[in-house]
Amino acid sequence: MEHRRDNRKAIILTLLITTLLFFAAIGGALLLRQQIPVIREKRLNEALEQGDLARARELAAELGDEEKARGYLTECDYREALALMDEARWEEAETLLSAAAGYKDAADRKNECAYQIAAQYAEAGQWEEAETRFLALGGYRDALERYDECRFRRAQALEESGAVSEAAALYSLLGDYPGARERLFAMAAAVTGIEDPEAAVAALQGQTPEELAHIAALGRQREALPRGVIAVGFYHTLGLCADGTVLACGDNSFGQCEVSAFRDVTQVAAGAWHSLLLHSDGTVSAVGRESEGQCEVAEWKNVVQIAAGDYASFGLCADGTLLCTGYNDYSVPESWRGLRAVTAGSYYTAALRQDGSAWIDPALNGGEALQGLVDLAVNTGFGLGLRADGSVVGVGFEPEGWVDILSISASGTVVLGLRADGHVLCHAFRQRDLLPLDGVSDAVAIAAGGTHSAVVLRDGSVLVFGDTSRGQGDTGSWKLF
Repeated sequence: MEHRRDNRKAIILTLLITTLLFFAAIGGALLLRQQIPVIREKRLNEALEQGDLARARELAAELGDEEKARGYLTECDYREALALMDEARWEEAETLLSAAAGYKDAADRKNECAYQIAAQYAEAGQWEEAETRFLALGGYRDALERYDECRFRRAQALEESGAVSEAAALYSLLGDYPGARERLFAMAAAVTGIEDPEAAVAALQGQTPEELAHIAALGRQREALPRGVIAVGFYHTLGLCADGTVLACGDNSFGQCEVSAFRDVTQVAAGAWHSLLLHSDGTVSAVGRESEGQCEVAEWKNVVQIAAGDYASFGLCADGTLLCTGYNDYSVPESWRGLRAVTAGSYYTAALRQDGSAWIDPALNGGEALQGLVDLAVNTGFGLGLRADGSVVGVGFEPEGWVDILSISASGTVVLGLRADGHVLCHAFRQRDLLPLDGVSDAVAIAAGGTHSAVVLRDGSVLVFGDTSRGQGDTGSWKLF
Protein backbone atom coordinates (compact mmCIF):
# COMPACT_ATOMS: atom_id res chain seq x y z
CA MET A 1 0.00 0.00 0.00
CA GLU A 2 2.80 2.35 0.90
CA HIS A 3 4.42 1.65 -2.46
CA ARG A 4 1.20 2.49 -4.33
CA ARG A 5 0.86 5.79 -2.47
CA ASP A 6 4.42 6.68 -3.42
CA ASN A 7 3.69 5.89 -7.07
CA ARG A 8 0.60 8.10 -7.05
CA LYS A 9 2.58 10.93 -5.49
CA ALA A 10 5.27 10.54 -8.15
CA ILE A 11 2.68 10.59 -10.93
CA ILE A 12 0.95 13.65 -9.50
CA LEU A 13 4.28 15.42 -9.07
CA THR A 14 5.27 14.54 -12.61
CA LEU A 15 1.94 15.84 -13.96
CA LEU A 16 2.31 19.02 -11.92
CA ILE A 17 5.83 19.62 -13.12
CA THR A 18 4.81 18.86 -16.71
CA THR A 19 1.88 21.26 -16.46
CA LEU A 20 4.08 23.99 -15.00
CA LEU A 21 6.65 23.46 -17.73
CA PHE A 22 3.92 23.57 -20.38
CA PHE A 23 2.54 26.87 -19.14
CA ALA A 24 6.05 28.21 -18.68
CA ALA A 25 6.79 27.31 -22.30
CA ILE A 26 3.60 29.03 -23.47
CA GLY A 27 4.45 32.11 -21.39
CA GLY A 28 7.97 32.12 -22.76
CA ALA A 29 6.65 31.83 -26.30
CA LEU A 30 4.23 34.69 -25.76
CA LEU A 31 6.96 36.78 -24.20
CA LEU A 32 9.29 35.96 -27.09
CA ARG A 33 6.57 36.86 -29.55
CA GLN A 34 6.19 40.24 -27.89
CA GLN A 35 9.94 40.76 -27.91
CA ILE A 36 10.49 39.83 -31.58
CA PRO A 37 9.41 43.26 -32.98
CA VAL A 38 11.54 44.97 -30.34
CA ILE A 39 14.51 42.79 -31.26
CA ARG A 40 13.92 43.40 -34.98
CA GLU A 41 13.69 47.13 -34.45
CA LYS A 42 16.90 47.07 -32.41
CA ARG A 43 18.64 45.12 -35.16
CA LEU A 44 17.17 47.50 -37.72
CA ASN A 45 18.65 50.51 -35.92
CA GLU A 46 21.98 48.71 -35.67
CA ALA A 47 21.88 48.04 -39.41
CA LEU A 48 21.18 51.73 -40.05
CA GLU A 49 24.08 52.78 -37.83
CA GLN A 50 26.36 50.34 -39.68
CA GLY A 51 25.15 51.65 -43.04
CA ASP A 52 23.74 48.27 -44.06
CA LEU A 53 20.68 49.73 -45.78
CA ALA A 54 19.77 46.53 -47.62
CA ARG A 55 19.50 44.68 -44.30
CA ALA A 56 17.63 47.61 -42.76
CA ARG A 57 15.07 47.50 -45.58
CA GLU A 58 14.56 43.74 -45.05
CA LEU A 59 14.02 44.20 -41.32
CA ALA A 60 11.66 47.15 -41.89
CA ALA A 61 9.51 44.99 -44.15
CA GLU A 62 9.22 42.41 -41.34
CA LEU A 63 8.20 44.84 -38.59
CA GLY A 64 4.46 44.26 -38.93
CA ASP A 65 3.75 47.91 -38.14
CA GLU A 66 3.06 49.50 -41.54
CA GLU A 67 3.41 53.10 -40.41
CA LYS A 68 6.66 52.46 -38.54
CA ALA A 69 7.99 50.45 -41.49
CA ARG A 70 7.28 53.37 -43.84
CA GLY A 71 9.21 55.67 -41.55
CA TYR A 72 12.25 53.39 -41.54
CA LEU A 73 12.09 52.88 -45.32
CA THR A 74 12.01 56.65 -45.76
CA GLU A 75 15.09 56.89 -43.53
CA CYS A 76 16.76 54.28 -45.75
CA ASP A 77 15.88 56.25 -48.89
CA TYR A 78 17.23 59.41 -47.30
CA ARG A 79 20.53 57.82 -46.22
CA GLU A 80 21.03 56.10 -49.56
CA ALA A 81 20.38 59.42 -51.31
CA LEU A 82 23.07 61.11 -49.19
CA ALA A 83 25.53 58.38 -50.17
CA LEU A 84 24.64 58.79 -53.84
CA MET A 85 25.13 62.55 -53.56
CA ASP A 86 28.62 61.94 -52.16
CA GLU A 87 29.30 59.94 -55.35
CA ALA A 88 27.77 62.72 -57.55
CA ARG A 89 25.04 60.32 -58.72
CA TRP A 90 22.57 63.18 -58.75
CA GLU A 91 19.65 61.71 -60.72
CA GLU A 92 19.45 58.56 -58.59
CA ALA A 93 19.67 60.64 -55.44
CA GLU A 94 16.95 63.01 -56.68
CA THR A 95 14.59 60.07 -57.28
CA LEU A 96 15.12 58.74 -53.74
CA LEU A 97 14.71 62.19 -52.20
CA SER A 98 11.42 62.58 -54.07
CA ALA A 99 10.24 59.39 -52.36
CA ALA A 100 11.36 60.86 -49.03
CA ALA A 101 9.48 64.13 -49.56
CA GLY A 102 8.82 65.99 -46.31
CA TYR A 103 11.50 64.05 -44.36
CA LYS A 104 14.20 66.08 -42.60
CA ASP A 105 15.89 68.32 -45.20
CA ALA A 106 15.01 66.06 -48.16
CA ALA A 107 13.41 68.93 -50.10
CA ASP A 108 16.56 71.08 -49.88
CA ARG A 109 18.79 68.19 -50.83
CA LYS A 110 16.51 67.34 -53.76
CA ASN A 111 16.92 70.94 -54.95
CA GLU A 112 20.69 70.52 -54.72
CA CYS A 113 20.48 67.39 -56.86
CA ALA A 114 18.29 69.19 -59.40
CA TYR A 115 20.79 72.07 -59.44
CA GLN A 116 23.73 69.74 -60.08
CA ILE A 117 21.83 67.93 -62.86
CA ALA A 118 21.10 71.28 -64.50
CA ALA A 119 24.78 72.20 -64.16
CA GLN A 120 25.76 68.95 -65.89
CA TYR A 121 23.48 69.75 -68.83
CA ALA A 122 25.05 73.19 -69.01
CA GLU A 123 28.55 71.72 -68.98
CA ALA A 124 27.53 69.44 -71.85
CA GLY A 125 26.27 72.41 -73.85
CA GLN A 126 22.66 71.24 -73.70
CA TRP A 127 21.54 74.77 -73.03
CA GLU A 128 17.78 74.44 -73.50
CA GLU A 129 17.50 71.50 -71.09
CA ALA A 130 19.71 73.31 -68.58
CA GLU A 131 17.53 76.44 -68.96
CA THR A 132 14.37 74.51 -68.16
CA ARG A 133 15.89 72.90 -65.09
CA PHE A 134 17.45 76.06 -63.68
CA LEU A 135 14.19 77.97 -64.21
CA ALA A 136 12.24 75.29 -62.34
CA LEU A 137 14.53 75.84 -59.32
CA GLY A 138 13.38 79.46 -59.00
CA GLY A 139 15.23 81.25 -56.21
CA TYR A 140 17.41 78.32 -55.17
CA ARG A 141 21.07 79.40 -54.98
CA ASP A 142 21.98 81.23 -58.21
CA ALA A 143 19.62 79.17 -60.40
CA LEU A 144 18.00 82.19 -62.06
CA GLU A 145 21.40 83.67 -62.90
CA ARG A 146 22.46 80.32 -64.36
CA TYR A 147 19.18 80.27 -66.31
CA ASP A 148 20.08 83.58 -67.95
CA GLU A 149 23.61 82.33 -68.61
CA CYS A 150 22.23 79.26 -70.42
CA ARG A 151 19.91 81.42 -72.51
CA PHE A 152 22.87 83.58 -73.47
CA ARG A 153 24.93 80.55 -74.46
CA ARG A 154 22.04 79.14 -76.48
CA ALA A 155 21.67 82.46 -78.28
CA GLN A 156 25.37 82.32 -79.13
CA ALA A 157 24.97 78.77 -80.47
CA LEU A 158 21.99 79.83 -82.59
CA GLU A 159 23.96 82.80 -83.91
CA GLU A 160 26.89 80.57 -84.86
CA SER A 161 24.56 78.15 -86.63
CA GLY A 162 23.04 80.95 -88.72
CA ALA A 163 19.66 81.02 -86.96
CA VAL A 164 19.78 84.80 -86.87
CA SER A 165 16.18 85.68 -86.03
CA GLU A 166 15.97 83.13 -83.21
CA ALA A 167 19.28 84.31 -81.76
CA ALA A 168 18.14 87.94 -81.99
CA ALA A 169 14.89 87.11 -80.20
CA LEU A 170 16.82 85.45 -77.36
CA TYR A 171 19.30 88.30 -77.04
CA SER A 172 16.36 90.71 -76.88
CA LEU A 173 14.70 88.70 -74.11
CA LEU A 174 17.92 88.80 -72.12
CA GLY A 175 17.71 92.58 -71.91
CA ASP A 176 20.60 93.92 -69.81
CA TYR A 177 22.33 90.59 -69.31
CA PRO A 178 26.08 91.22 -69.74
CA GLY A 179 27.05 90.91 -73.39
CA ALA A 180 23.53 90.24 -74.73
CA ARG A 181 22.88 93.69 -76.11
CA GLU A 182 26.36 93.94 -77.60
CA ARG A 183 26.00 90.57 -79.33
CA LEU A 184 22.60 91.56 -80.65
CA PHE A 185 23.93 94.84 -82.04
CA ALA A 186 27.01 93.23 -83.58
CA MET A 187 24.99 90.48 -85.21
CA ALA A 188 22.41 92.89 -86.55
CA ALA A 189 25.11 95.16 -88.01
CA ALA A 190 26.92 92.24 -89.64
CA VAL A 191 23.74 90.89 -91.21
CA THR A 192 22.17 94.16 -92.36
CA GLY A 193 25.28 96.24 -93.09
CA ILE A 194 23.71 99.14 -91.12
CA GLU A 195 26.22 100.84 -88.81
CA ASP A 196 23.76 102.30 -86.32
CA PRO A 197 23.10 99.44 -83.85
CA GLU A 198 19.51 100.36 -82.98
CA ALA A 199 18.60 100.76 -86.63
CA ALA A 200 20.37 97.50 -87.50
CA VAL A 201 18.38 95.56 -84.90
CA ALA A 202 15.15 97.19 -86.05
CA ALA A 203 15.89 96.23 -89.63
CA LEU A 204 16.84 92.72 -88.58
CA GLN A 205 13.62 92.07 -86.77
CA GLY A 206 11.34 94.46 -88.62
CA GLN A 207 10.67 96.30 -85.36
CA THR A 208 11.46 99.70 -83.94
CA PRO A 209 13.70 99.88 -80.84
CA GLU A 210 10.63 100.78 -78.80
CA GLU A 211 8.80 97.75 -80.12
CA LEU A 212 11.77 95.53 -79.32
CA ALA A 213 11.84 96.80 -75.73
CA HIS A 214 8.11 96.15 -75.45
CA ILE A 215 8.52 92.62 -76.80
CA ALA A 216 11.28 91.95 -74.27
CA ALA A 217 9.08 93.19 -71.42
CA LEU A 218 6.18 90.98 -72.55
CA GLY A 219 8.56 88.03 -72.82
CA ARG A 220 9.72 88.44 -69.24
CA GLN A 221 6.11 88.64 -68.04
CA ARG A 222 5.18 85.58 -70.09
CA GLU A 223 8.03 83.51 -68.69
CA ALA A 224 7.02 84.42 -65.14
CA LEU A 225 3.48 83.03 -65.57
CA PRO A 226 2.64 79.73 -63.82
CA ARG A 227 2.20 77.00 -66.43
CA GLY A 228 -0.13 74.01 -66.34
CA VAL A 229 -1.67 74.96 -62.98
CA ILE A 230 -5.34 75.00 -64.03
CA ALA A 231 -7.43 72.77 -66.31
CA VAL A 232 -11.10 72.16 -66.98
CA GLY A 233 -12.95 69.14 -68.37
CA PHE A 234 -16.60 68.88 -69.34
CA TYR A 235 -17.77 69.19 -65.74
CA HIS A 236 -14.67 69.08 -63.53
CA THR A 237 -11.86 71.46 -62.58
CA LEU A 238 -8.23 70.72 -61.66
CA GLY A 239 -5.79 72.96 -59.80
CA LEU A 240 -2.08 72.36 -59.20
CA CYS A 241 -0.69 73.53 -55.84
CA ALA A 242 2.83 74.84 -55.30
CA ASP A 243 3.74 71.73 -53.24
CA GLY A 244 3.03 69.41 -56.19
CA THR A 245 -0.36 68.18 -55.00
CA VAL A 246 -3.57 68.50 -57.03
CA LEU A 247 -7.05 69.74 -56.16
CA ALA A 248 -10.21 68.74 -58.02
CA CYS A 249 -13.92 69.46 -57.90
CA GLY A 250 -16.98 68.71 -59.99
CA ASP A 251 -18.36 65.60 -61.64
CA ASN A 252 -16.51 62.45 -60.55
CA SER A 253 -18.58 59.84 -62.35
CA PHE A 254 -15.47 58.23 -63.88
CA GLY A 255 -13.08 58.97 -61.01
CA GLN A 256 -11.60 61.97 -62.80
CA CYS A 257 -11.46 63.92 -59.53
CA GLU A 258 -9.58 61.24 -57.57
CA VAL A 259 -6.24 63.02 -57.67
CA SER A 260 -5.47 63.75 -54.01
CA ALA A 261 -2.96 60.92 -53.65
CA PHE A 262 -0.62 62.14 -56.39
CA ARG A 263 2.62 63.95 -55.52
CA ASP A 264 5.40 65.82 -57.32
CA VAL A 265 3.01 67.01 -60.03
CA THR A 266 4.28 69.83 -62.26
CA GLN A 267 1.39 70.20 -64.77
CA VAL A 268 -2.27 69.25 -65.04
CA ALA A 269 -4.52 68.82 -68.07
CA ALA A 270 -8.14 67.73 -68.43
CA GLY A 271 -10.09 65.94 -71.12
CA ALA A 272 -13.84 65.56 -71.22
CA TRP A 273 -13.97 62.93 -68.47
CA HIS A 274 -10.34 62.28 -67.55
CA SER A 275 -7.48 64.04 -65.78
CA LEU A 276 -3.84 64.01 -66.83
CA LEU A 277 -0.92 64.73 -64.47
CA LEU A 278 2.77 65.29 -65.30
CA HIS A 279 5.27 64.44 -62.56
CA SER A 280 8.66 66.01 -61.90
CA ASP A 281 10.45 62.83 -63.03
CA GLY A 282 8.88 63.04 -66.50
CA THR A 283 6.30 60.31 -65.95
CA VAL A 284 2.55 60.83 -66.42
CA SER A 285 -0.52 59.64 -64.51
CA ALA A 286 -4.14 59.61 -65.66
CA VAL A 287 -7.47 58.94 -63.96
CA GLY A 288 -11.05 58.95 -65.19
CA ARG A 289 -12.76 57.52 -68.23
CA GLU A 290 -10.43 55.28 -70.23
CA SER A 291 -12.76 53.56 -72.68
CA GLU A 292 -10.95 55.22 -75.59
CA GLY A 293 -7.50 54.43 -74.14
CA GLN A 294 -6.89 58.02 -73.02
CA CYS A 295 -5.50 56.88 -69.63
CA GLU A 296 -2.91 54.44 -71.03
CA VAL A 297 0.10 56.55 -70.07
CA ALA A 298 1.85 54.31 -67.53
CA GLU A 299 4.83 53.69 -69.83
CA TRP A 300 5.42 57.32 -70.75
CA LYS A 301 8.81 58.76 -69.77
CA ASN A 302 10.86 61.93 -70.33
CA VAL A 303 7.71 64.00 -70.82
CA VAL A 304 8.09 67.77 -70.37
CA GLN A 305 4.57 68.95 -71.25
CA ILE A 306 1.08 67.42 -71.40
CA ALA A 307 -2.19 68.25 -73.13
CA ALA A 308 -5.60 66.60 -73.33
CA GLY A 309 -8.29 66.51 -75.97
CA ASP A 310 -11.80 65.43 -75.09
CA TYR A 311 -10.92 61.73 -75.33
CA ALA A 312 -7.16 61.70 -75.87
CA SER A 313 -3.90 62.44 -74.05
CA PHE A 314 -0.65 63.91 -75.38
CA GLY A 315 2.86 64.13 -73.98
CA LEU A 316 5.69 66.19 -75.41
CA CYS A 317 9.05 64.51 -74.77
CA ALA A 318 12.34 66.21 -74.00
CA ASP A 319 13.67 65.22 -77.43
CA GLY A 320 10.86 67.12 -79.19
CA THR A 321 8.79 64.07 -80.12
CA LEU A 322 5.15 63.50 -79.21
CA LEU A 323 3.34 60.67 -77.39
CA CYS A 324 -0.38 60.15 -77.99
CA THR A 325 -3.11 57.83 -76.78
CA GLY A 326 -6.88 57.79 -76.94
CA TYR A 327 -9.65 58.37 -79.46
CA ASN A 328 -8.78 57.42 -83.02
CA ASP A 329 -5.35 56.28 -81.77
CA TYR A 330 -4.02 59.74 -82.70
CA SER A 331 -1.19 58.32 -84.76
CA VAL A 332 1.44 61.04 -85.04
CA PRO A 333 2.90 61.88 -88.46
CA GLU A 334 6.56 60.89 -88.75
CA SER A 335 7.39 64.52 -89.60
CA TRP A 336 6.27 65.73 -86.15
CA ARG A 337 9.73 66.23 -84.72
CA GLY A 338 11.56 69.19 -83.20
CA LEU A 339 8.48 70.28 -81.25
CA ARG A 340 8.54 72.69 -78.31
CA ALA A 341 4.88 72.81 -77.23
CA VAL A 342 1.70 70.78 -77.67
CA THR A 343 -1.95 71.73 -77.29
CA ALA A 344 -5.26 70.01 -77.93
CA GLY A 345 -8.94 70.85 -78.12
CA SER A 346 -11.90 68.52 -78.58
CA TYR A 347 -10.82 66.39 -81.57
CA TYR A 348 -7.93 68.60 -82.72
CA THR A 349 -4.23 68.44 -81.89
CA ALA A 350 -1.57 71.06 -82.59
CA ALA A 351 2.13 71.43 -81.92
CA LEU A 352 4.49 74.36 -82.05
CA ARG A 353 7.83 73.82 -83.75
CA GLN A 354 11.09 75.40 -82.71
CA ASP A 355 10.84 77.93 -85.55
CA GLY A 356 7.45 79.15 -84.31
CA SER A 357 5.37 77.46 -87.01
CA ALA A 358 2.44 75.19 -86.24
CA TRP A 359 1.42 71.64 -87.14
CA ILE A 360 -2.30 70.99 -86.81
CA ASP A 361 -4.24 67.75 -87.14
CA PRO A 362 -6.71 67.67 -88.79
CA ALA A 363 -5.31 70.37 -91.06
CA LEU A 364 -7.00 73.77 -91.03
CA ASN A 365 -7.66 75.81 -94.13
CA GLY A 366 -5.41 78.84 -93.83
CA GLY A 367 -3.28 77.17 -91.15
CA GLU A 368 -0.13 78.34 -92.92
CA ALA A 369 -0.80 81.79 -91.41
CA LEU A 370 0.18 80.44 -88.02
CA GLN A 371 3.88 81.36 -88.16
CA GLY A 372 6.27 83.14 -85.81
CA LEU A 373 4.36 82.03 -82.71
CA VAL A 374 5.20 81.70 -79.03
CA ASP A 375 1.92 80.02 -78.07
CA LEU A 376 -0.87 78.13 -79.81
CA ALA A 377 -4.46 77.06 -79.12
CA VAL A 378 -6.87 75.01 -81.24
CA ASN A 379 -10.35 73.58 -81.16
CA THR A 380 -12.82 72.21 -83.66
CA GLY A 381 -12.37 74.11 -86.93
CA PHE A 382 -10.18 76.97 -85.73
CA GLY A 383 -6.72 77.85 -84.49
CA LEU A 384 -5.23 80.75 -82.60
CA GLY A 385 -1.59 81.80 -82.51
CA LEU A 386 0.16 84.20 -80.12
CA ARG A 387 3.20 86.19 -81.23
CA ALA A 388 6.01 87.62 -79.14
CA ASP A 389 4.70 91.16 -79.53
CA GLY A 390 1.43 90.19 -77.82
CA SER A 391 -0.63 90.14 -81.02
CA VAL A 392 -2.93 87.25 -81.90
CA VAL A 393 -3.53 85.70 -85.31
CA GLY A 394 -6.58 83.52 -85.88
CA VAL A 395 -7.56 80.88 -88.42
CA GLY A 396 -11.29 80.31 -88.59
CA PHE A 397 -11.99 83.54 -86.69
CA GLU A 398 -10.12 86.73 -85.81
CA PRO A 399 -10.33 88.29 -82.34
CA GLU A 400 -10.59 92.06 -82.46
CA GLY A 401 -8.63 94.47 -80.30
CA TRP A 402 -6.48 91.82 -78.64
CA VAL A 403 -3.08 93.37 -77.78
CA ASP A 404 -0.38 92.73 -75.18
CA ILE A 405 -1.56 89.14 -74.74
CA LEU A 406 0.55 86.82 -72.60
CA SER A 407 -1.32 83.52 -73.04
CA ILE A 408 -4.33 82.05 -74.82
CA SER A 409 -6.75 79.17 -74.23
CA ALA A 410 -9.51 77.81 -76.48
CA SER A 411 -12.61 75.63 -76.19
CA GLY A 412 -15.49 74.88 -78.53
CA THR A 413 -17.54 77.76 -77.10
CA VAL A 414 -15.10 80.46 -75.97
CA VAL A 415 -11.53 81.65 -76.48
CA LEU A 416 -9.71 83.41 -73.64
CA GLY A 417 -6.73 85.73 -73.74
CA LEU A 418 -4.69 86.81 -70.70
CA ARG A 419 -3.50 90.39 -71.09
CA ALA A 420 -0.29 91.80 -69.59
CA ASP A 421 -2.29 94.00 -67.19
CA GLY A 422 -3.99 90.92 -65.67
CA HIS A 423 -7.32 91.35 -67.47
CA VAL A 424 -8.90 88.41 -69.30
CA LEU A 425 -10.47 88.86 -72.74
CA CYS A 426 -13.22 86.55 -73.95
CA HIS A 427 -14.43 85.76 -77.46
CA ALA A 428 -17.65 83.71 -77.53
CA PHE A 429 -18.95 82.04 -80.67
CA ARG A 430 -22.50 82.48 -79.33
CA GLN A 431 -23.63 85.48 -77.34
CA ARG A 432 -25.14 83.28 -74.63
CA ASP A 433 -21.69 81.79 -73.91
CA LEU A 434 -19.99 85.13 -73.27
CA LEU A 435 -18.42 85.11 -69.79
CA PRO A 436 -18.63 88.06 -67.33
CA LEU A 437 -14.87 88.60 -67.00
CA ASP A 438 -14.83 92.39 -66.86
CA GLY A 439 -14.14 92.42 -63.12
CA VAL A 440 -11.02 90.24 -63.39
CA SER A 441 -7.87 92.35 -63.21
CA ASP A 442 -5.18 90.25 -61.52
CA ALA A 443 -5.13 86.99 -63.47
CA VAL A 444 -2.01 84.89 -64.05
CA ALA A 445 -3.45 81.72 -65.67
CA ILE A 446 -6.54 80.79 -67.71
CA ALA A 447 -8.32 77.64 -68.88
CA ALA A 448 -11.19 77.80 -71.39
CA GLY A 449 -13.80 75.04 -71.34
CA GLY A 450 -16.94 74.10 -73.22
CA THR A 451 -19.26 74.42 -70.22
CA HIS A 452 -17.12 76.41 -67.78
CA SER A 453 -13.82 78.29 -67.71
CA ALA A 454 -11.37 78.99 -64.89
CA VAL A 455 -9.04 81.87 -64.00
CA VAL A 456 -6.19 81.80 -61.47
CA LEU A 457 -5.45 85.08 -59.69
CA ARG A 458 -2.06 86.31 -58.50
CA ASP A 459 -2.85 85.30 -54.90
CA GLY A 460 -3.42 81.68 -55.99
CA SER A 461 -7.21 81.76 -55.73
CA VAL A 462 -9.36 80.34 -58.53
CA LEU A 463 -12.51 81.79 -60.12
CA VAL A 464 -14.86 79.71 -62.25
CA PHE A 465 -17.29 81.14 -64.82
CA GLY A 466 -20.10 79.43 -66.70
CA ASP A 467 -21.97 76.28 -65.68
CA THR A 468 -21.22 75.26 -62.08
CA SER A 469 -24.22 72.95 -61.58
CA ARG A 470 -22.09 69.85 -60.94
CA GLY A 471 -19.75 71.39 -58.39
CA GLN A 472 -17.06 72.32 -60.92
CA GLY A 473 -17.05 75.83 -59.48
CA ASP A 474 -16.41 74.79 -55.86
CA THR A 475 -12.96 76.41 -55.78
CA GLY A 476 -13.68 79.05 -53.13
CA SER A 477 -11.23 77.52 -50.65
CA TRP A 478 -8.47 76.86 -53.18
CA LYS A 479 -5.06 78.52 -52.85
CA LEU A 480 -2.73 77.13 -55.49
CA PHE A 481 0.30 79.17 -54.34
